[in-house]
Amino acid sequence: MPDSPELTALRAQYRLVFSTDVGKLVLKDLRRFCRADKGTHLPNDPAGRNSANLEGRRGAVLYIEAMRSESDDLLRELNNP
Repeated sequence: MPDSPELTALRAQYRLVFSTDVGKLVLKDLRRFCRADKGTHLPNDPAGRNSANLEGRRGAVLYIEAMRSESDDLLRELNNP
């Protein structure tokens, strides 16, 4: 199913913002801060609150990357957990 015109335009804007040198630096920093490439489970977090917080951060970066992507697969996966 193709994107709506609004979503197509928004995805183009994400690509524009994060394709610049500054945007790439910001995304690199967000990936680090949001633990995009690391597990989010913390062994000393029995209630899971901190782990859930980290997973929320990670999800935000994954969403940005999905919006930048030419493929709809990651965006579809994030919107249908």
